Amino acid sequence: GQPQDAGQPQDAGQPQDAGQPQDAGQPQGLPLLPCDCTLLVGMYDPRTGDRLPAYDGLGARFENDAIIAGGVTLQ
Repeated sequence: GQPQDAGQPQDAGQPQDAGQPQDAGQPQGLPLLPCDCTLLVGMYDPRTGDRLPAYDGLGARFENDAIIAGGVTLQ
């Protein structure tokens, strides 16, 4: 499997730019492994925590309701 953290954003929904520079770094609980990875993004209903469905431009549902946001390299 791949490392992932599918929980609520840290600080319960503060905007990504609301953190302090010293807050940047590795999310807690995820191992730091060198790899070429695919970044997947999914959205959640903030009231229920349920994963929202994700569809492509032709109406086909994405596997695991996650879109491919791009590739990243961890070193």
